[in-house]
Amino acid sequence: ECGNLLRTIPKVAELHRLLALTLIKKTGRLEPLEITFLRKSLGWSKADCARKMHVQRTQPTRWESDINPTPMSGSNDLLLRTLVAMNFRITKYMDEMEQIQIKQPLPHVHRTVELAIDDEGWHEEEAQ
Repeated sequence: ECGNLLRTIPKVAELHRLLALTLIKKTGRLEPLEITFLRKSLGWSKADCARKMHVQRTQPTRWESDINPTPMSGSNDLLLRTLVAMNFRITKYMDEMEQIQIKQPLPHVHRTVELAIDDEGWHEEEAQ
């Protein structure tokens, strides 16, 4: 009655996923708006992004800044693209990975890992 038209985009989640998958294939470094789009496609806040990528809490803001952004390092660029390609939204596995402390090197230690497979898949067995 008011004369306004309401336009809708069908399957918008599928569209966003396709855009993200297309974006990660681009050559050259990711631009600030592209980083923002990919981060949000993973459902991450800036704080989530910092934790998951093991960077300082302020680093995502620097990458995504409109004014004088800090370029994302090649390894972080590749990591973000890989996480998007694998659709690594926040999951139990990723939560466990963020607990790994990689700040200080540890002395080399020989470790034996025993793995087994059963009907439920691969798992690590307790060392005896």
